[in-house]
Amino acid sequence: MKAIISKAARRKWAWVLALVMIVSIVIPTSLLTAKADVGTVKFIDGAAGWLESAYAQWTIDNQAEGYTAYIKKASQSDSAYARIDNELIRKYKNYYRVDAVGLAAGDYVIKVVPVKNGKEVTDKAQVTKTLNVSSYDRSGFAFSSESKYKTGSGAYNENGTLKKDAIVLYVTNDNAKTIKASVKEAKHEAETTPFPPLDAAARPPADSARTGGGSRHKREGVHHHRRSVRASAA
Repeated sequence: MKAIISKAARRKWAWVLALVMIVSIVIPTSLLTAKADVGTVKFIDGAAGWLESAYAQWTIDNQAEGYTAYIKKASQSDSAYARIDNELIRKYKNYYRVDAVGLAAGDYVIKVVPVKNGKEVTDKAQVTKTLNVSSYDRSGFAFSSESKYKTGSGAYNENGTLKKDAIVLYVTNDNAKTIKASVKEAKHEAETTPFPPLDAAARPPADSARTGGGSRHKREGVHHHRRSVRASAA
């Protein structure tokens, strides 16, 4: 026996079926969209200050293209945040880490911001607790006014910050033997010379016997930060 369905009932069923189809499309799409959102930065293993440096570590969010990091004195307003060089942010197997170096003693905070589609996702940023930074001991003879160079700080000021004319070289596996920079020669202030490859710079300079030892490049303010070298080569 053939069932008889009124036109009104058919219209109702048509609306129900249309609604089911819409829901079946919208819900999975919403779930995918939610899954694609960048999460709030989650710090791991804490964050800490050390000798004229500070660091922070956080979990990997695969939805983030990368991260930017900023630092300021804990007592300063947010407008004082200074961006940390991208070279000092490194991705390891299970986490990211940023190292802020060349800091004077004091209390600081680091802000980490995820990046998505080339833009910072500021509402997912996170700020560390207060990080206490201490100074290195500079009581040795190298820092005495009686020593030949009056200081052993090289490219740094006596408070641990970089000198304004310091040249910072970020060394990686790819550029370790080819990296160069122009520096002023001590005897020819008006001239420049290419900075030799890192493996050559590691050898004692020919004039070490005359100067009492030490790297000429360090005396002239060229600085390749050890922490950066180790991290980039990992």
